[in-house]
Amino acid sequence: MRKKSNLDWVRIIIGTTLTCSAFLLIWAAFSWATFTDFLVVEHVKMPGSIVMENEYRSLLGQIDGKKMNQLELDNIRIALESHPYVRAARVSRQFPNTVIIEILEREPIAIVRIDPPVLIDSESIVLPIKDINIEYQIPSLSKFNSAKSLYPLGKSALSQNVLDAVSYVTHIKINYPNLYENLSEIRLNRHEEFELILEEEPTLVSLGKTNITEKLFILKEFDEILPLRRKLTDYRYLDLRYKNQIIAREWST
Repeated sequence: MRKKSNLDWVRIIIGTTLTCSAFLLIWAAFSWATFTDFLVVEHVKMPGSIVMENEYRSLLGQIDGKKMNQLELDNIRIALESHPYVRAARVSRQFPNTVIIEILEREPIAIVRIDPPVLIDSESIVLPIKDINIEYQIPSLSKFNSAKSLYPLGKSALSQNVLDAVSYVTHIKINYPNLYENLSEIRLNRHEEFELILEEEPTLVSLGKTNITEKLFILKEFDEILPLRRKLTDYRYLDLRYKNQIIAREWST
């Protein structure tokens, strides 16, 4: 009989504890909701080095003073990602009064020489030039179709030749960084063959129309087997249009 009585007391204690815990959780949730309803945005932080922070902030609208729990974070993210230079954005609350915005910016890989010129990244997204006084130390894409409709800002370029050229420049930057640093221009000649212009002399490298990445690899190997103190820009002209051979012409002395 005593054992049964003890079990009843245990059940009562457990039941009471669970009931109190439930009420405590409800009270805590209600208190937190009430508390956060009075919290407003006082700070918007964009950590890291952001090139166009003022422009990004202008896309946020007036969020200072808004209630923290009423912010529509997805809408803020979508607004930020509408900017051509924003590749991705993440927006989060940091209680009690701060909004954190993390932005991954697009990095131009080349400048397209049309009128007016535009920048382009490794995904072929067209970017506006915000300051014409800035001298961009990146290669140029020249003698491509200059129709403005082919270069919608914030979207992919529509010229197939430009898309191909961007893929080649990206390949060079990743696999042949020294060549990328010395690359002044990639262009089409009148036969729609791809040509590289190296910056130092300048040296013309003719690649033709097909198997461009293979020819870039051959160019890299050729550079690596050159005698000491010799370099690609010691040549006026390098022709890789023909299979398994390089035609090289040195600068006249």
